[in-house]
Amino acid sequence: MNDRGSARDRKQSDFAGAAPPAREVGARDRTEHRAAAVDGAAQVRAVYTKVSGLAGSKPILFGGDINSWKTKAGSHAPFNYMTSKGFHDSTSAGTKVDSKYPTVNHFKTTLKANAAGRQVALDVVMAKGATSFSTYENVMKVTDSSRPSDHNMVVSDLVL
Repeated sequence: MNDRGSARDRKQSDFAGAAPPAREVGARDRTEHRAAAVDGAAQVRAVYTKVSGLAGSKPILFGGDINSWKTKAGSHAPFNYMTSKGFHDSTSAGTKVDSKYPTVNHFKTTLKANAAGRQVALDVVMAKGATSFSTYENVMKVTDSSRPSDHNMVVSDLVL
């Protein structure tokens, strides 16, 4: 185990309030993924703290790649933190385009739909203090593998 892995394990255990997970064959990927989500949650908390202090009672629009996977145990902490602070996700919009597909594409030009209840939406548009989102689109129009990102663009219309 390298120093980075052990430091991540300590961060993960501090966040979860438990001892670092035991290492077993195949457990490294799961542990690394949970630790990355913990780091992501800390980053989201820091951004929220700064922005909410500046916004006061005004609405806040938040968007970005938060690396929050609903499909992997312990790794949805960034998304859960934002919703605990009153943010609504744009996937709640009445009109949705390609919401059944992941927002990460790994430079592939064809994606399989998410399994029911297991959305992979690492890229979010969220709002606090706004009425609702009217539309959500996971833009999947790029047709070649030379694009500059392995994530799709997310576009939403917000009602204030």
